[in-house]
Amino acid sequence: MKNYKGIPEIELDLNKKPTSNIFTLVGLNESGKTSILEAIYLFRDDISQEDAHTLIPKSQQYSFDEEISVAADLELSSKDFEGIKEHLEETHQYYLEETKKTITWIGPHFWLPRLC
Repeated sequence: MKNYKGIPEIELDLNKKPTSNIFTLVGLNESGKTSILEAIYLFRDDISQEDAHTLIPKSQQYSFDEEISVAADLELSSKDFEGIKEHLEETHQYYLEETKKTITWIGPHFWLPRLC
């Protein structure tokens, strides 16, 4: 994530499997735990053009001119990749890039202006 809400930049590695199927986010109040969960949730639902301003860090609401990005690398079978790619392109106007055994999914095009 980069410039998402109050988080300047963070990378989460979820490849390390915990002993259970639960990942725990631990931190002080107002440290960004909820913002991380909201960013992950963006991969499930679209955000409208009208609501895009809610992604801007609150401290920079009036002077923000940078890129906001939330990306995920996934490992999928070829069949899963094609199915997800078709679904996202048809229903959400997202696109997938294939790189070796992983893909990078880049969210709604309107908040990644350099990639349009």
